Amino acid sequence: MIPREGGNRFSGDFKSAYRPGTWQGSNLTARHLAAGLDAGNHTDRIIDLTVAEGGPIKKDQLWFFMSSRYFSVNNFIANTVTDAGRQGIDDQYIRSVLARLTWQISPRNKFSAYFDEVDKYRGHDMQSLEDPETAAVRWFSPAYHTNQAKWTSTISNPAGDVHRLADGADVADRGGRAVQRVVRRTHRAARSEGLEEFQSGAGHGVAGVRDVQHQQLGRDHQLRVDQRAERVVSEAEQHHAAADDRHRRANALVNRAREGAARDGALDRSIWRA
Repeated sequence: MIPREGGNRFSGDFKSAYRPGTWQGSNLTARHLAAGLDAGNHTDRIIDLTVAEGGPIKKDQLWFFMSSRYFSVNNFIANTVTDAGRQGIDDQYIRSVLARLTWQISPRNKFSAYFDEVDKYRGHDMQSLEDPETAAVRWFSPAYHTNQAKWTSTISNPAGDVHRLADGADVADRGGRAVQRVVRRTHRAARSEGLEEFQSGAGHGVAGVRDVQHQQLGRDHQLRVDQRAERVVSEAEQHHAAADDRHRRANALVNRAREGAARDGALDRSIWRA
């Protein structure tokens, strides 16, 4: 946890909270009333106040910070009545105050100290059916004190660190420039070798392109020859089919002629006999 401390600008804050007892409902039931409990325990009021302030005593060298808090909770005690006829109250509070000083002795050394005090009070510590005027106990707790002082110092030498950082930066800068020179020389050598390889590769590439072109031309010529041969074969097959068809028709005509001649010969022979 980092404690709050002052700075070169005055700043502070104030916080407050209050809750009245009327915001709390009653938990008395018929069973409580039948047992003789007329007024139960409940809260009278709650108060919480906090104030804080900090700032410079001497700018860039000495600062202060202070805070204070008041916290109080008053509770009504069941079946207690004061001489004035009101319900008895167990009144109590806690008060605290804190002060801190911070001294920047040098850039490497800082001293801080704080004082903290807490006071507690309880006016009527009592139980149910007790007399608030005579039976209640009053508490005056002793003040609680906390004190602390702290010296903070930087062991290393900031000036030496700065010089070492500067030397390291200079070495890194020289190393970076040397690396850049090596990279540039490497790039130039790579570009030169790459150009020669590219030119050689380009010559081989041209020859390869020509070979590919000749191969492509040969494949195109072979494709055209194959297509022409396929057309010739297809045309020959078509002519052969047409010749076969004509041959079938001729055979059919010859057969019909023979059949007709045979019928005519048979007719002549029958006439001759007659």
